[in-house]
Amino acid sequence: NLLNYSETGMHTIMEAVKAEAEKLELEVTSGELVGLVPLKAMIDAGNYYNSNPNEDSIDKIVDLAVTGLGLNIMDNFNANKRIIEWAANY
Repeated sequence: NLLNYSETGMHTIMEAVKAEAEKLELEVTSGELVGLVPLKAMIDAGNYYNSNPNEDSIDKIVDLAVTGLGLNIMDNFNANKRIIEWAANY
């Protein structure tokens, strides 16, 4: 469980898991999010995976987080239902 995303981001965890898997000659193919996630946590991850420093679209940055974290591999990740701030308005 990730309790403080501002201290340890989701992308930090994913990249650490990938590094450990690589040591075992394995590959991480997807990630999983159980429950809801704060928008800021997704923005932080999206910015980490963002290769375009001029990208400022929140939707695009969230998409980059979803892809980078592998949240859309096993199932469709509906950000409108999974991000706390967006789910409250959905």
